[in-house]
Amino acid sequence: YTKNKQQHDAMKILLIDNEKEVRLILKDMVAAWSNGQHIIEEADGVATGIAKINSLQPDIVLLDVEMNDGTGFDLLKQITNPSFQLIFTTAHNQYAIQAIKFSAIDYLLKPIDPVELNNSLQKAKENINNQTLQQQLAVLMQQLLPKTETEKQIVIKDIDKTYFLKMNDILYCE
Repeated sequence: YTKNKQQHDAMKILLIDNEKEVRLILKDMVAAWSNGQHIIEEADGVATGIAKINSLQPDIVLLDVEMNDGTGFDLLKQITNPSFQLIFTTAHNQYAIQAIKFSAIDYLLKPIDPVELNNSLQKAKENINNQTLQQQLAVLMQQLLPKTETEKQIVIKDIDKTYFLKMNDILYCE
């Protein structure tokens, strides 16, 4: 296992949270998961997060929902063609969590459980080449807007594929 091979396999992980203590704890947990093989960087809000995303081009972003200069959703609205895996981190905001669930984007509730973080990071790592994030974000943003029942969508995943379904088209689930 050469140094070049190790660098080639290194993922870039960006932690965006307005609370410094949360970022430090998250950074330690992500570093433990990655065994020091991955690049881990931080940002403290929407503006710094956008700048870091543009400069770092991360593979995985852990994003707080509510920050001092806006929300994680505000940040996402300003990113064109996102190519990273997204994991939301939040302490509250049930409405946002419901929207995230509908879009099938992963989220972790604070205080963050290390086992759940490891599972989310592993899932994100496996999905790195999956190009459905833009569609999932579109569904997420739709869920955040007031909609009639006929306009609502849900994302459903199975082992092979991701499906984007209109709520009105679903007769039943089994």
